[in-house]
Amino acid sequence: MRLKRVGVLSLGKVFGVMGLMVGGIFVVVSLEEAQGPVEVFAFDTAMVIVAPLAYGAAGFFSGIVYAFIYNVIAGVTGGIELEFDLN
Repeated sequence: MRLKRVGVLSLGKVFGVMGLMVGGIFVVVSLEEAQGPVEVFAFDTAMVIVAPLAYGAAGFFSGIVYAFIYNVIAGVTGGIELEFDLN
């Protein structure tokens, strides 16, 4: 079995969701490190929204680029050979 093509938008969506999750984890970890009410409020309002969206967007666009590059290379080399045991 050979993987000859990757769906560009499907990989973009998967990477985008992964980016949202990583961004959310980043926010939770960073909030635990914040000290003082002013720092927590400022960080809360900006990062709770911005970080997950930024990571999600970066993941989406990098997924599109990676899938496109893979499809071009797979067209030349024939793709990745996969072997599955269905037992």
